[in-house]
Parts: sequence; structure tokens; C-alpha cells
Amino acid sequence: MKHIHLFFFLVFYLSSYCQVSVGYTALYTKGVEAITKGNFQAAINDFSEAIKANPNEPIAYYSRGNARQELKLFLDAIKDYTWI
Repeated sequence: MKHIHLFFFLVFYLSSYCQVSVGYTALYTKGVEAITKGNFQAAINDFSEAIKANPNEPIAYYSRGNARQELKLFLDAIKDYTWI
């Protein structure tokens, strides 16, 4: 549950202090919603789309890494974590 709060805090923090595109924010938020419902593959897809929309936002990589870790895709998760 702590992770969910952290995700939402970071989304709103980044949205208010960074130049983040609306498309990125919507896709990232959709990924957060998917991960909170336990739909990790959908979350990975949404975070990947968010990364395409704005590849310089590290939180999307971190969040995608978390979703990949839940699916035991450890090598892919490590790639996301080390991008940060």
C-alpha cells in the first residue's frame, strides 16, 4: 500500500514541478491504476507508452521496473532500474 501512495505522490509532484506532457501524465496514471489492481502486464504496457511520450522521466522507468519485478522479469526490471 505504501508503494501506491508513493506512486501517486510522485505523479502529482512531477506534474506540478516539471514540464510533463498531458499524454505522458495520462499514460503514467493509467499504469499506476493498472499496477494497483494487480494487472502488471497492462501496467508495463502503459508505462512503456508513457516512456515513449517522454523518455526523460525516470519515474516511469522505475514504475515499469516494479511491474516487471512482480512478474519475475528480473533482467528487464534491472534494465529499467539502471536507466535511472
